[in-house]
Amino acid sequence: MPISFASNAVLTKTRAMFGKRLMPGDYNLLLAQHSVSQVAGILKQHPGYEHFLDDINEGTVHRLQLEERLRQKHFENFESFARYELSAGEKLADYIIRKSELELIIEALTRIKSANTSPTVFFIPAFLDRHIGIDTPALEKAQTFEDLLQAVRDSFFYETLLPLAPTASSNPDIATYENILYSELYQQLFRQISRIASSECRKELTDMIVSYLDLENLVRIYRLKVFFNASPEYILNHLLPGGSIPEKRLRTMTESPKGTLLQLAQEGKIHPSLQKDFRYTVPDELPKRYLGKISIHNIRYSVHPPVVMLSYLYFSDIEISNIIKIVEGCRYQLPAEQVRKMLIL
Repeated sequence: MPISFASNAVLTKTRAMFGKRLMPGDYNLLLAQHSVSQVAGILKQHPGYEHFLDDINEGTVHRLQLEERLRQKHFENFESFARYELSAGEKLADYIIRKSELELIIEALTRIKSANTSPTVFFIPAFLDRHIGIDTPALEKAQTFEDLLQAVRDSFFYETLLPLAPTASSNPDIATYENILYSELYQQLFRQISRIASSECRKELTDMIVSYLDLENLVRIYRLKVFFNASPEYILNHLLPGGSIPEKRLRTMTESPKGTLLQLAQEGKIHPSLQKDFRYTVPDELPKRYLGKISIHNIRYSVHPPVVMLSYLYFSDIEISNIIKIVEGCRYQLPAEQVRKMLIL
């Protein structure tokens, strides 16, 4: 089936935005800076960021102000895709909003569970605050789970959270909340993908998300085993659904010693991309490193707008995270090479 004019426009627009990405020379220049002001000054001159930073004063810009502008770029770029009135594009834009809601809820839950009575201060750009279904001032001040529920009454996750209220016999930990909320997020994303007419498009999107979930589950198993000494049953109950690793192998992974788990990964028995990457990277980075690689491939070669759009979303998120790490490196005066090792390039 020929690509429609609107679809062609989305592909052209996305690839043009991708063409304004940070290149290796840009990263080298940013890593050579020693302050937030200097980083902001470099970004103001870059074609991918000048529009979002042109009115800031790099001499007085604060770290949080710069981060807010970077997040604004990420959201507004993707939001603009929905203007082409592609149903898949609009749904993927909804996915960004839901993911943002989830992150705010987890941050508030973490504070509530720790019995920290100090209000959380969310740095939410106005553009995002208009779209999310959360009363952010109320969520910032929430002291109990009931307060949190009131603050998120209009959120996508309200119905999911209702049965999770702590009781005398049940008091879920943060890992449990994260697992349930992320499971709902990805199950809804799979439902949206299933409604896309093109089978090729569905396959490309599904393969990308499923591979990401496989790597996320590997990281969860690794972290729960190594840092929390969790039991196999606890680990199995805290994995994300939707991955492709068979249940029998997942059980083997949860029961294996740390060294055996790493060996399985190095042999490519968990995911083919791990044969090289797992030896040289921190395990926590593997899902995003995979997304970085597959996103670049999809942006360049896929003919399906939803695939290219979602890939650009992931790529943009990684690039902005890299910049924030560089800014943090300046703040703490870390050596450039140490910061470089933290980046996903």
